[in-house]
Amino acid sequence: MAERPFDPVYLPIDEEHPRLPQDAYSLTKLIDEEILGALHRRTGLQTIAIRPPLMLYGDPDAERATVQDRLDHPERSARVMWVYCDVRDLAQGFRLAVEDEKLGNETFFLTADDALAREPLATLLPRHFPGTEEMAKGLMGTTPAVTSAKAKRLLGYQPRHSWRDYVPG
Repeated sequence: MAERPFDPVYLPIDEEHPRLPQDAYSLTKLIDEEILGALHRRTGLQTIAIRPPLMLYGDPDAERATVQDRLDHPERSARVMWVYCDVRDLAQGFRLAVEDEKLGNETFFLTADDALAREPLATLLPRHFPGTEEMAKGLMGTTPAVTSAKAKRLLGYQPRHSWRDYVPG
């Protein structure tokens, strides 16, 4: 939700990336995660924070125009760094997190396995975030700017849906 340019410290962004909120919404998300951590430390209660990105709602007919617009005008997705998740994959991640009783206090990104872009982020990111050329060079092909590697490793999360399900060809 950054209003001013957001300069990532490294890419792809994971759960350990410094959080640098610029607005009340993002600040409350950070505070929520800190409260969950404190609750876990005090009580031992399992606490889980999920960081979902831009959501697609599982209805290709209803979302086709929106997805097509974001693909045709990549600047409209720059603010979210072309990161998204299909709601069906998000539901899978929530289910896996809730069913795992050994997590303690964890935070997870649940994202799609690809970027909401037609071109590699290695070329797209530096156009919208000058100075990211070096760190973005590894984001080739469809690699997203935010990774769900932790959710895959700890939960067995495996996103199954892509924007390509919404826009043929």
